[in-house]
This record gives sequence, C-alpha cells and structure tokens, in this order.
Amino acid sequence: MTIRRAWSTWGYVSLAAAGLFAAALFHPAASAAEAKADLAVQVRVVDVEQSDARRSGTPVATAHLQILVEALPATRDVRLSIDRPDGTTWTFKGQPFAPGYTEWTDPGGEPLEPGAGGPAIPARGAILASIAVPLEGAAIHEILVKIQGLAGDAPLSASASIRIPVGVDAGLPVDDGEFANFSLKEVR
Repeated sequence: MTIRRAWSTWGYVSLAAAGLFAAALFHPAASAAEAKADLAVQVRVVDVEQSDARRSGTPVATAHLQILVEALPATRDVRLSIDRPDGTTWTFKGQPFAPGYTEWTDPGGEPLEPGAGGPAIPARGAILASIAVPLEGAAIHEILVKIQGLAGDAPLSASASIRIPVGVDAGLPVDDGEFANFSLKEVR
C-alpha cells in the first residue's frame, strides 16, 4: 500500500513564491548599486608612504587615495578639490595643495576622455580616480574630498572626509582575529 499526497495548486504557487523571494533576497543583483544622491563620493585609503623624518624633523607622508564618484543624473565638468574639514584649502609646507591633473577611469578601469571643464559621468554611472595627498607633521590628518559638477545647468556637489594618522597612535583596536586590544591612557 502506498500513500500519495496530492499537492494543491496553492501549494505549488506558495513554493514558487518562496523560492523567488529567497532568490531575490540573496542574489547580488538585488542589492542597490545606485548612487545614494544626485552626486555621491566615497574615499578609501590605498596606502600611506612614510618618509624619513630625521632629515626635516617632522614626519612627512603621502596618502594614496582612491575616489569613487557616483551620479544619478548625467553630470559633466566634474572637478575635485582637497580641503580641510573647516573648509580651508589643504596646504603642504605652507603652500596650497591642488591635485593637479587627475586621470579618471570608469569602474572597469578604462580611461575617460576629459571634457572642456572635466570628465563626465553618465546617468546612473560612476567614475574612479587615484590621487596622492601629501601629509605633514605628526597628527591625525582629516582630509575633505570635494566633488563638483553640472547636471544640465544645475550645479551639484558632494564631499567625503577621511582621517589618516601619521606618527601618532590612531587609537584603533588591534585585532588578531581572536581578541581586540585597545590602548588606554590613564587620566589622573
């Protein structure tokens, strides 16, 4: 004697709906990969090169940053500037720092042809750049990366900041995978 269970039509529909929901939930294409605003910027530290402080007496370093700019509307004449969080221009050895010519690429690494006022970002697109920013003195340097562009005739701007320690303890935990150790200073 065999027992057979007949699945109803609703049973199959429910199973298919649960499968589609699970596939959409865990599929990489289901995550939002668009810009979060009309113009958005993200900054990542790739490397920090420390130079010999014995010659000058103060620590000097170069921070290599990767900058990702995303735009919802088509944006042209993209300009990059490096500032301090208070809005003043970034300086190095008393001189204003300008990143100079910046080579922009698409997310696939293909170089972009700059327009008359700077590179352009397609609608719902992104561009990348790598720059080197000089750092002077032992401190936690706060860098503000500002991006400006035009969507049609409307000006757009976005900014992102990053902190880079040079010659000082950043106060971050040291994590060996099993324990995270924090350095504490006693205050009396």
